[in-house]
Amino acid sequence: MSPVLQAAFVVGAWALVVLLLAGGYWFLWRHQLLHTAVVIVLGLGGIFLLIHLSELVIMLVLAGVLAFILDGPVERLTRAHPGGTRRALAIAAVYAGLVALLMLAGAFLIPRVVHQARLLIYHLPQYAEQAKQWAGHLTSWYGGAPGQIQNAIDAGIEQLQAPRRPRRGRWSMRCSECWAGR
Repeated sequence: MSPVLQAAFVVGAWALVVLLLAGGYWFLWRHQLLHTAVVIVLGLGGIFLLIHLSELVIMLVLAGVLAFILDGPVERLTRAHPGGTRRALAIAAVYAGLVALLMLAGAFLIPRVVHQARLLIYHLPQYAEQAKQWAGHLTSWYGGAPGQIQNAIDAGIEQLQAPRRPRRGRWSMRCSECWAGR
């Protein structure tokens, strides 16, 4: 089949799709209740698919972001070589470099993280003892503080635990007037 005939078939197929979509839209617009029902059903179906395919959507978004980030180096590598490196080879080289970089980072970082986690586990009893001593010092200081300081601390704690309610004062009125455009 000649390329001209193929192009004519593709254009014809797209024209048919556009005509079918336009005709369907016109039919739904003429029948308002059916239009509303179809929109609601399609919206609920879309929400259902997003919920059940959320992992796939996340992977597709991450793949798109990765492709966008790596497009610059691929373009530079394609343009940099005289005679032109084929794009497929440039993509393979960039991804191979990314994998090598990730493996190198993992080889250096994973042993350090494991070592730090072991140190934390080893020193955890000492940290717990230090926290107990600090809490004891705070308790003894609070018990020896004057009554006014204890009352102020108690009032501050109660104020922090109370639910917040919006203020109604001069400042809030001025601020709301500013946002209202007055």
